[in-house]
Amino acid sequence: MVIRPCRSENELIQITRAFRSKKVPLLNSIPASFRGMSWEDWKNFSTTLQSFFTCVGILAGGIWAYTRYVRQEENNPYIEFSADVNFIGRQSESWIIEIIGLIENKGKVQHQMTEFQFELDAIYAGDPAELGPSKWQQQAYFGHSVARGSFLSKERQFFFIAPTVKAKYSHITLVPMEARFLLLHCSFKYPNTLADRIHRRTRSHVAEKTVRVPDQESSAG
Repeated sequence: MVIRPCRSENELIQITRAFRSKKVPLLNSIPASFRGMSWEDWKNFSTTLQSFFTCVGILAGGIWAYTRYVRQEENNPYIEFSADVNFIGRQSESWIIEIIGLIENKGKVQHQMTEFQFELDAIYAGDPAELGPSKWQQQAYFGHSVARGSFLSKERQFFFIAPTVKAKYSHITLVPMEARFLLLHCSFKYPNTLADRIHRRTRSHVAEKTVRVPDQESSAG
């Protein structure tokens, strides 16, 4: 089919009449409400249609983001957290020990943490072997509180760790010589994210270490 421009006004009129007649199925397939629309009407209609599809795209993107980052929780940090106790030596009637918190960020983004705390409890030589109350979940009872505190100074409300970085936090304290076993409990909290606010939760990370106090200084370490 060869398309050529109209040569005269009469020819244009004939083409227009042909399109209005039943000889042109394509025109007849268009609803009657659209046939009388002007160019300005078509322009407004296309703008409205474009806005509609834009809203649909934004809605679809929001649903995808919610499914991926909230429902599937892909924004969770990949943090490896462990605790340890290092016996440095005896001094007078006490052990000098180092309480250690080890954190490794195995993810690809920096993470911020708050309330980096530790609790150190002990079983003394003369204590009976017994299970603890309900908060201990029927585990061995370490009835003596030795140390409580934070790995962070009072001036620091939070700390952060960059991707692939391993960080060591320590606190030096004293343990009475009569202590025989120690239980170290360390924890920190993650700042509340959008997912946390939606689910009304607070995320934390916990690490524990149980050790036997050495009988002699030479066996420490």
